[in-house]
Amino acid sequence: MSIINNSIIAGASGQAGGAAAGYEIERSLRFNSPDSAYLNRTFSAGNRRTWTWSGWVKRGLLGTGKYALFGGSGTNSMIRFNNDDGGDGLRVLDAATGGYDLITNRKFRDTSAWYHFVVAVDTTQSTASNRVKIYVNGVQETSFYSSSYPTQNAELTFNNNISHTVGYAPASTYHDGYLADVHFIDGQALDPTSFGEFDETTGVWNPKAFNGFNNPNDGTTWSNSLTSSNGFWPGQGATNAFNGTGSTVTGTNDGGTLTFSPNLTIPANSVIEIRCSTQSNGYTVVVNGVSNDFDNADDFKVVSYDGSTTLSTITITNKGSASGDLKGIKINGYLLVDGAGDNSFHLDFADNQRSRTGL
Repeated sequence: MSIINNSIIAGASGQAGGAAAGYEIERSLRFNSPDSAYLNRTFSAGNRRTWTWSGWVKRGLLGTGKYALFGGSGTNSMIRFNNDDGGDGLRVLDAATGGYDLITNRKFRDTSAWYHFVVAVDTTQSTASNRVKIYVNGVQETSFYSSSYPTQNAELTFNNNISHTVGYAPASTYHDGYLADVHFIDGQALDPTSFGEFDETTGVWNPKAFNGFNNPNDGTTWSNSLTSSNGFWPGQGATNAFNGTGSTVTGTNDGGTLTFSPNLTIPANSVIEIRCSTQSNGYTVVVNGVSNDFDNADDFKVVSYDGSTTLSTITITNKGSASGDLKGIKINGYLLVDGAGDNSFHLDFADNQRSRTGL
């Protein structure tokens, strides 16, 4: 049986001033590997290129057991402690075609310590080693027993419409130890500063509250809301800008204007980013009536808008006679992806149940 424990991990302010002064993780979940206990949820189709897993872990059994923290059904897809090189390194693996497999040289054998692990995946990155990152207690791991990185833009196992498990993974052993403050963030590859911070006095890595649960993807086909004033350039239809890569172009015929009208509810004063392409002359991008001057740099750029809670209209027009181009739109760091839902979750185990059987 998995048992809720009143095991407090306090943030820096909390250490100095108690719960009212800072963030505290008040409860953890104890996993006993021989009990074969784990948590399970079947996801909807999410962003299979970009996601983050974060969790605080206190280990129990050590050695060559393949003690799993997170898994996806189907192919061997997991975050777990591994059996290679004497055991107790962290392994992150997706065995799907174009996947990845990294095993740290570092061993995690202190059963009295809380480790904070963050795994961030973004297969859209141009540099292979940026597509999977592992952080431990706020610091990126760079030394690996073995490492292979995913193909650029690969859509892999995690975040598909399959069963996902906490405390177990395929071809692995059930977790033994504690888990606390577990997050899964669908659609962003985050660094650990989203979940923790260093104490300025002691240098200790401490938790902090995550405040980014505002993914706009809800299964909508965003490309249905994108039109061209004079048709699309051959091979550059509306779906390109919303295929999840943020790098394939949707373009009008020369001299045209793209209009995106999603009527999307967003938090007030959201951060909106738009990526165009390298067409000459640059672009005029108008967001909810506010005009932005774009050069022809091929990258995401923050735009000004009226700060309202509805994204009504974006228009993109080349300032010369070339096509109006769009490669992607981000809202508060989340790329708009056709048909993608939001599988994000936070497990704080604060419901006072004594046992858990599902997410």
